[in-house]
Amino acid sequence: MADPISLGLGITPLVIAALKGAKHTKSKIRLVQHHKKELSRVRKRFTTQLSNFRDECQLLLQDARVLPDIAAQMVDDDSHDHWAGDDLECQIRDSLGRKYLEVQEVTKEIRDQITKMDEELSVFDRSAESSETSKVSVT
Repeated sequence: MADPISLGLGITPLVIAALKGAKHTKSKIRLVQHHKKELSRVRKRFTTQLSNFRDECQLLLQDARVLPDIAAQMVDDDSHDHWAGDDLECQIRDSLGRKYLEVQEVTKEIRDQITKMDEELSVFDRSAESSETSKVSVT
């Protein structure tokens, strides 16, 4: 059983946070589609990078002895029961060996970039909310 501190500082919570953030960011990108040309380019790049990240997460889980179908479900569902498994972080650590810290740093960077992008796109949340308020006021 992994100790709670290593679970909190491990790769698993970073992967979950990145997957959640990516899902949220993708929905925000959809909101700003009126800037067609630039947004189309950004959306394509983001979708490609998200696909690559999800594939790498699934491979990481499979390398950590998670069955392929379970790993696919986990990547699709950031609240999947297997994310909370006591041994998952240990399995990932064992699988990565000496590369664990490097992968942890890269995953932190991905999470941080998604968080930054999400914050920058939050202006569109406020814009959508004020647009909805305007529609309600007019009717």
